Amino acid sequence: MISECGCSCRGSLEEGKTCTPQGKCICKPGYAGDKCEKCTEGFYLEGEGLLENCIDCGCHPDGTTDGNQGCDALGQCSCNGVVTGKKCDQCKPGFYDFPDCKDCECDRDGAVNSVCNDQGICKCKEGIEGDRCSRCKPGFSGFPNCLPETGTS
Repeated sequence: MISECGCSCRGSLEEGKTCTPQGKCICKPGYAGDKCEKCTEGFYLEGEGLLENCIDCGCHPDGTTDGNQGCDALGQCSCNGVVTGKKCDQCKPGFYDFPDCKDCECDRDGAVNSVCNDQGICKCKEGIEGDRCSRCKPGFSGFPNCLPETGTS
């Protein structure tokens, strides 16, 4: 919807009723353009029709490429290497300790998979233990098969 000044009612102050003597609209935070009809860098358009609004991308500066706070039209920030999430605020599977994202280094033979929790602890197969799943539990032997030990009498 356009006001008397020709400003976007959604993006300009006072629903587009205020503009400079030169006809330039005064935009709300997050809006840009002569008529406040588009989003500024670091914002994206969300919603449909009359419910459209420019929303802050909210990109995490430590997780984005070169600290870039911009995002695409769907609000997806541009994440660096091993970082993921809409706002680039978490490590990809197989990594932990955001924003420093370290490789989980789960033992390929002892762990269920290469994914660890937020503390870097891997999920181990039956009979195996350790943060990286690299040794048999007490009472088991023969890593990586880790079979129960049989007592001798």
